[in-house]
Amino acid sequence: MRMTAARLFTTFALLLMMSSFAGCVTKKLFRQTAQNEDKKIGEVQTGVEENERRTGDLKSETQREVARLDAKTDEARQTAEAASTRAGNAEKLAKGKVLWEVTLTNDQVKFGFNKAKVPPEASSVLDDLAGKVKALNKSVYIEVEGHTDSVGSKEYNNTLGLRRAEVLE
Repeated sequence: MRMTAARLFTTFALLLMMSSFAGCVTKKLFRQTAQNEDKKIGEVQTGVEENERRTGDLKSETQREVARLDAKTDEARQTAEAASTRAGNAEKLAKGKVLWEVTLTNDQVKFGFNKAKVPPEASSVLDDLAGKVKALNKSVYIEVEGHTDSVGSKEYNNTLGLRRAEVLE
């Protein structure tokens, strides 16, 4: 029986030593794991702070761009208001004051086929009309229309008619 008690004591001592050794490894492993986790947390925190800085920079940049676009919008609005005022004034001048209406026929101003250049023979007719307008010495409203034949597509003829009207302005 003594043998059994000695054996039991040795086993207990061995278990006690192993548990003591295992406890040290566990603490060391715990410290190492905690340090690794602290490092990861620090990296995440640094990343979050960097993202917050970038977000702040983007917010500032966005605010500057919005302010710039607001200024451009205000400028465009003012230009549009001025144009509207001028158009209104022109309409008031022209309303009810049709001094004469002139239609230049194909015999007077004949554009070449597919051309928007004023032909030389039409210059005297247009110069006479311009002289009458200048002689008024007043602001006048002039409406110019350009026409085409029916050859070609509707879109092309509209474009050609517009080019012809613009060359007469």
